[in-house]
Amino acid sequence: MSSFWPRNIKFSEIAINTLGQLIAGFIGSIIILIIVFASAKVLDIGSTMTSTWPSAERSTIFPIILSLITFIGTTASFLLGTKLFQLTDPEKYSRNSLIYSHLTFYGIFVYIFLTPVYLITWAVSYDMLMIITIIHALILALGTSIIQEILSNYRYLLLGVYASFVGTFFASAFVILFFTRFESGYAKLLSLLLILPLIYTSVAFFKGLSELLYAKYYNFTSLDPLWDIHIQLQKQAEEELRELEEKNTL
Repeated sequence: MSSFWPRNIKFSEIAINTLGQLIAGFIGSIIILIIVFASAKVLDIGSTMTSTWPSAERSTIFPIILSLITFIGTTASFLLGTKLFQLTDPEKYSRNSLIYSHLTFYGIFVYIFLTPVYLITWAVSYDMLMIITIIHALILALGTSIIQEILSNYRYLLLGVYASFVGTFFASAFVILFFTRFESGYAKLLSLLLILPLIYTSVAFFKGLSELLYAKYYNFTSLDPLWDIHIQLQKQAEEELRELEEKNTL
């Protein structure tokens, strides 16, 4: 990518990136499904999540396990999705090994702070536990997308951050519409397996579309207000330092 103007990304490149994230999302869902089946003898997630209150056995460890499963499945998908980004779009996403450690740390960070929310929700109304799971996945999607942009797209960092919010907004809207179409508890539970691919593809598609539209805007107006944000910050810092030095000399 040129250092002085936004790249002209093609719609076919957006489609390839989106397809890669779709694959990553489905693999994350498969990982979650494997963990659920493996823990079926110890923890019957299906029956527990769909039983009528208060007949279901209220295990204290259940929300912790659900939070852990969400963390493992989503983090694995985002790590794989980042690798696929590096393969399908190496011009933007360079092979930066540092990104994987930061993504893992972010996943652990969110898991630690959201697990109490799982516990509180479980104590009040476990019907809302699936909503918390969706929110967990969306928070991970937004944070992961921003980290990817920070470590891969230095000059157009603000464009990447704005595009990440746009992608997450549409992903949230699609997920809510998709999830609310199911009425029974089991159907809602099964729909969670399709939510990861929906989130990943939505974020990837609208991030790419935002980049494409910004390039079109630049080509039409010759204006590029986001490229020099770091230069602007540096000038501002130098100006503040100069003012401070002038005050100290008085």
